[in-house]
Amino acid sequence: MTESPQGQQALGEREQLLQNERRARLELDRIAADLFDSERRVHIALTAGKMGAWRWDAATNVVDWTDSLEAIYGLAPGAFGRTFEAFIALVHPDDREHVLQCVAEAGKHGSEYKIEFRTIRPDGEEHWISDRAEILWDSSGKMTGITGVCWDSTEEKKHEIERISLLQELRELVDRERQARSDAEVALEELRKANAEIEQFAYLASHDLQEPLRTTTTHAQLLARCYRGRLDEGADTLLDEIVAGTSRMQALISDLLDYSQLTREESRIAGSVDLNRVIDETRQMLAGSIEASCAEIDCGALPSVRGIDRQMLQLFQNLISNAIKYGRPGVSPRVTIRCEIAAGCFQFSVSDNGQGFGQQYAEQIFGIFKRLHGSNIPGTGIGLALCKRIVEAHGGRIWAKSTPGAGSIFYFTLPA
Repeated sequence: MTESPQGQQALGEREQLLQNERRARLELDRIAADLFDSERRVHIALTAGKMGAWRWDAATNVVDWTDSLEAIYGLAPGAFGRTFEAFIALVHPDDREHVLQCVAEAGKHGSEYKIEFRTIRPDGEEHWISDRAEILWDSSGKMTGITGVCWDSTEEKKHEIERISLLQELRELVDRERQARSDAEVALEELRKANAEIEQFAYLASHDLQEPLRTTTTHAQLLARCYRGRLDEGADTLLDEIVAGTSRMQALISDLLDYSQLTREESRIAGSVDLNRVIDETRQMLAGSIEASCAEIDCGALPSVRGIDRQMLQLFQNLISNAIKYGRPGVSPRVTIRCEIAAGCFQFSVSDNGQGFGQQYAEQIFGIFKRLHGSNIPGTGIGLALCKRIVEAHGGRIWAKSTPGAGSIFYFTLPA
């Protein structure tokens, strides 16, 4: 019996429905598998990042957590109360107001938010939590909840606090350094003013002293010439002592005047000085003592340096004059002057075959009025102090090496 057309149509529709149902089941299975895979990937990502996900449903006030969040908060599995109030209770009391305010502001403006707050674990240990969340809305614009992720940021916070602390210490150190520099600049300026006043005073005092002393010296010399032999022997001795004393005082005041006027600022406007010419002039100025002592001056080729001509003349005159004055009895003085390049500077040496001195006095001799041989040898005790000041004013340094009875070597450097 042949089935009616209506029956065949119904059979075809039923077969179509079964095929559609099979396809729908296959699609649901695929969607479920994709969802499972997606959730699994999210779980792996959260675990790898030591993070936990949560979601709050505004209608039911239920908070769903992933298992990892309970570990982050230090809770036993299933211990979380799953309400917004239960979450707030986990926040440190001092941070709760801040968390509530951030959530309220995000809900008002419909924005994401990221907050940091502390939590106190059941064991009493304090941890920092970082929370990043997003407000959820329905199609009508009504907030339906919040979803987000949390992670333990304690170590990050410790590093941040350490960085802030170190930065604060650095700022304080810089401030102290700046204040110290400012104080030093003020003190240096005051010292400059004081030095200028002292130098001015020394100049005026020595200048004012020179005129009456010159008169006294002249009168004493006239008395000695006019009345020598006309008075008794004691009077002649007294006159000689007066002449010698006033002459020495005049030399001392003159040296002090030179010392006080020599400043570092003057050397900054120096020009080129040919030291070979300086040695020639020094020989002429010391011609009398050179001839009297039968001294020999052996000087190699010297360079030109940047300096003050008059000061370079004072420097070599004092060093050569000392080498002659402090010669050994019965031995003709021999002074040797050399120059070489050392460490980018001109290094000079002035050596002699004189009396020498103990090396323990090598620093002391450059002090003003420091004399190792008393008043047996004429001088004011300012010569080497003046040499030191000249050399240092020109950016160099001076030192000495010596052995008693075997002579001395004076070294000094000048910028090349």
